[in-house]
Amino acid sequence: MNNKLSFSTLAAAGLCLVASVGFYYFYQTEETVVSSKLDVQSANTDDLAARQAKVATSRAITKKVATLAVIEPSAAPQQAETSGLKSFDEDWCSAGRELSEEDNRLAQSQQADWDEYQGVGKVKPGYAMSDSDERYPGNSFVASYQELPKQELRALAVAGDKWAMVAYIQERHGDTKLKIDIAKQLLVMGATHHALQYIVTRSMIAAKTTDSKEATKQAATALSYALWGVEHYSTKGLLAYFALGSGSFFGDYTKPDVLLQHAGVSVQQQYDALSAWVEEEREKLGINTQQPPKAAIRDFAVSVAHYRYKYPESIELIGGLAITESDRFNNTPCVNEGLAGFIESSR
Repeated sequence: MNNKLSFSTLAAAGLCLVASVGFYYFYQTEETVVSSKLDVQSANTDDLAARQAKVATSRAITKKVATLAVIEPSAAPQQAETSGLKSFDEDWCSAGRELSEEDNRLAQSQQADWDEYQGVGKVKPGYAMSDSDERYPGNSFVASYQELPKQELRALAVAGDKWAMVAYIQERHGDTKLKIDIAKQLLVMGATHHALQYIVTRSMIAAKTTDSKEATKQAATALSYALWGVEHYSTKGLLAYFALGSGSFFGDYTKPDVLLQHAGVSVQQQYDALSAWVEEEREKLGINTQQPPKAAIRDFAVSVAHYRYKYPESIELIGGLAITESDRFNNTPCVNEGLAGFIESSR
């Protein structure tokens, strides 16, 4: 009898172990697939923008360099020296095409400062340590943190070290709930870049389920964060939403666009709750956020134009939900010019 019980206990324990290991590897596979899709999406965006820059009015979405020399705005020339070029203070859409070399450096400097503020610091995986930093924007900010023992990195992230937080949420392993909490704190700090991608990605993975009610809730969460990012001039959450929601990631599961057709109220409620919470936390902590400089808004417009070009039906659906009043998809300066450029470059 005792032998039978022992065998049954061992068998049950074995099954639990197999299930746990299976879930772990399934989860890791999902994470790998997601990471691959996001990297491909980023690369495709860059390639399209590069082609667009040759024939259109919006400059390409390029890899930013955080070490550019800073030029004081007061030093910007009032008139472009070269005939046909505009000065920085005039209306322009493409820094590379429309500005003088000096004003273009000013635009790049502004963009680099904005990237640093938004927490752009892409971690290099172990196999890519010798790769060029061009594929890993802002890596210099997080490189030293990558070398720390995991527990030390975690402790620094929990203590509120911005770049430790940015590095920690990009780690493949670790406490998912803690990562989400840290990502939310980064939003409060204004370091939205990787934070939005992480939260939207987690919600999109959770939305990949046969439970339609839970799937709709998670898809609404993903979109609410993505739209909050757009409202604050960041498209990183939108990249994750489209990269996972518009491709093959969902397979036979219901795609987010279908789930959200009649879920505008849920998206609105979550968006409003997120906005109110962030503002409350910032006020409580005495955090004054920065406004994007002119060059960053122009760069943001290129990204928005790209998504309007590549995902017109999804953008139309999102616009129909009317979640935000600003409608940055249409009202941001230079978006229409950028869209025309992407269309022209595809011919």
